[in-house]
Amino acid sequence: MSRIKRDVIVCAALLLTGGALIPARAQDSAEFVGPRAERLRQLIEERFAERLTVELGLNPDQATRVRSVLFTWAQKRRQLEREERGLRQRLGSVMRPGVAADERQVTKLTDEILDSRLAYVQTFKDELTALADVLTPVQRGQYILMRDRLMQRVQEIRSQRPGQFPLRDRRP
Repeated sequence: MSRIKRDVIVCAALLLTGGALIPARAQDSAEFVGPRAERLRQLIEERFAERLTVELGLNPDQATRVRSVLFTWAQKRRQLEREERGLRQRLGSVMRPGVAADERQVTKLTDEILDSRLAYVQTFKDELTALADVLTPVQRGQYILMRDRLMQRVQEIRSQRPGQFPLRDRRP
């Protein structure tokens, strides 16, 4: 499989899941950032919207509304990811090796990270609730299955290349 195709599949999964298929999605702040990742996200958003339109049989009005809902919730997830990266960085600086950590700060940051994760998961439920205004229950089910298939494919690609992830910007 070509690197571009693999990058597109991985980015699609990240777009659709907001990175949820990566357990510690915010641990490495270099992941999924930079102009290359953003270009891939835009490309995937467009292709996935086209695919949804065809596979779900959406009319032009539905397609526009679905794109709007998906974009809105993807933006919210990206903001939560940025916030969680910041929290993890702060936690990392508080828990430096060889330095006694302030337990109150560690507890506060840990709680904030967990709250962020809960908010992140809630965005998926809220997204599906918003899609209920546009899609039928069957179309929403199809949407979930499409996303799941894509996530499975990305996991397969990732497992074939352990330790390497194609979306990391490699800047000097």
